[in-house]
Amino acid sequence: MSKKTILLISIFLLFSALSMMQTSAYNFCSNGEQGSGLVISSIVDNLDDNTASWKWDEEQNIKVTAILKNEKEYREDFTVEIVLVDSDGNEVEIIDDGDLSKDITLNSEESDTISFDFQLEDDIPIDDYQLYVKFYVEGQESSFCKQTYVDVDIGALDKCSSHSGSIEITEFADEKLDNEDSWEWETGQDIEVSIYVKNSLPDASYDAYLTFYNEDGDEVEFADEEDLKETQTISNGDTEEITFKFSLNDIPEGNYGMYVNVLNSGDNSICTSRETKGSDELHYIDVYSSGEPEITAVSGSQSLTTGDTSSYSVTIKNNGHSEQDKVLIIAYSKVMGISQEQEIEDLSSGETQTAVFSLAFTNGVTGTYPLLFKVEYGYDDDEEEYTDSISSSYDITINKIPEPAVEPVKNDSTEPTPVAPAETTNTNDGKNQVFIFIFLVCIALGLGGYLLWGFIKDRKTKNAKQI
Repeated sequence: MSKKTILLISIFLLFSALSMMQTSAYNFCSNGEQGSGLVISSIVDNLDDNTASWKWDEEQNIKVTAILKNEKEYREDFTVEIVLVDSDGNEVEIIDDGDLSKDITLNSEESDTISFDFQLEDDIPIDDYQLYVKFYVEGQESSFCKQTYVDVDIGALDKCSSHSGSIEITEFADEKLDNEDSWEWETGQDIEVSIYVKNSLPDASYDAYLTFYNEDGDEVEFADEEDLKETQTISNGDTEEITFKFSLNDIPEGNYGMYVNVLNSGDNSICTSRETKGSDELHYIDVYSSGEPEITAVSGSQSLTTGDTSSYSVTIKNNGHSEQDKVLIIAYSKVMGISQEQEIEDLSSGETQTAVFSLAFTNGVTGTYPLLFKVEYGYDDDEEEYTDSISSSYDITINKIPEPAVEPVKNDSTEPTPVAPAETTNTNDGKNQVFIFIFLVCIALGLGGYLLWGFIKDRKTKNAKQI
């Protein structure tokens, strides 16, 4: 065999090995997945003790269900098994009643479900795990086997693990301070929850801590930390109420869970915990955005003349989750002498309504001033007053009434009005000027002729003497 052939075979084997490693970090089937016709459709977390899918904690009772299908051409007997594997690929011991392996018979093209119940150990490390399920033909695992897994987060929430029976939380209640319905809260509301703790040990001081978590099982900062711890001294045999009051932070809308840890102040190994759980069902906490009524539009004339009356429309929308039993809308301006109000009842969540005001601007003031529209909401029946408000201003310009135009005064006297003499034109002036011009020319010619005749005469006399 040539060196080139050996090199190519080596490269092929290397890539094959890498491909196998990437396909599955853990082979639950004895020879890896084999054969066809076996389908694991899905694995479901039935949320027995846990409140979020695939978020588990110490000592919790867990129930999971696998949905299976036989796509082989004939009826078969199958075996289904589960195993919990840590991040290093090691199988983890869990408490069960020997039912981590179950048999099921399926006809061709038949689907069915099979469930497993088990409990986590009290000292299971906080880590990321994988729950594997394998589905194989009974007695033929090496030839027909299908496997799959889901990721599991264990110990994400820091709950008490010892659960001493000598201290017990008997009740976990929503006291409905601002909220109307139990475990339905709006961001910004003041919330009050209470727990009742029974102590069967000697008198001692106990610290109680509240923790809030989302649907993924991740802890959420839902209130100021200082409001989430309370300390109470509980005598032997007594049950004491411990109350938490806090303002709900601006967290995303959604479903949340809450649990409380109660620990002996001097010995934290004496503790217990409880979630927002009733006697037979889990109470998720529904959180909604607080929202508030909003002025979405104001319309009406912004340029008037003093004395005018004009209509103004104010549109409001309830952005909150809760219905507003009453909403008061006020139009006000001290300078312009405006003060009117209208009340709207039963403004549902998401609903929009419009109030129309007819306002008279008759106090004679002129200029530009803000007209205030105010919305009061959050009516308190006990105090008979509104607890919150929003406002919006709308600029109005009021002009003076234009002064009437002044007409000329008519003269009703019978005396005649003096009339200036009309200017006349003398038509003889042109003729006189022509006559004077001709007269002057004649005089000039006469004088010139006379001088010329005298000059000629003198010349003749001189010539005669010389002869």
